[in-house]
Amino acid sequence: MSQSLTRASFELHQIEPILSWAGTSGVDVDGLLDRLGIDPGKRTSQPGTQIDLVDYYRIQREIARSFDDLTAQLSERKLLYQTGTFVVTQIQAASTLQDAIRSLASHFNMMHGGRYNYVRQT
Repeated sequence: MSQSLTRASFELHQIEPILSWAGTSGVDVDGLLDRLGIDPGKRTSQPGTQIDLVDYYRIQREIARSFDDLTAQLSERKLLYQTGTFVVTQIQAASTLQDAIRSLASHFNMMHGGRYNYVRQT
């Protein structure tokens, strides 16, 4: 019995506000999309084009890299893009998902200089 897996996707127009904002902030959005294999012309000609969800994260990563801000300017508290590598290195020592999440919260709090993130267990 074969199973057909459906890939998660979204319509290109759904991220247009992020793309427009990045463009007005100095990011070459068309170049970014082109490098990721997404036709930038479809932003206006075919906004309903389905894009794989994984490409959203690639777009977000490239925007963050352009700003050298891991938060892609979505947080008031900027983090240098390279802090992502540091945090991933730290969570590799975790033996459970809960330990990994606690490590993330703790290290992001350290980098932001305050207790902004915490983990609740219910």
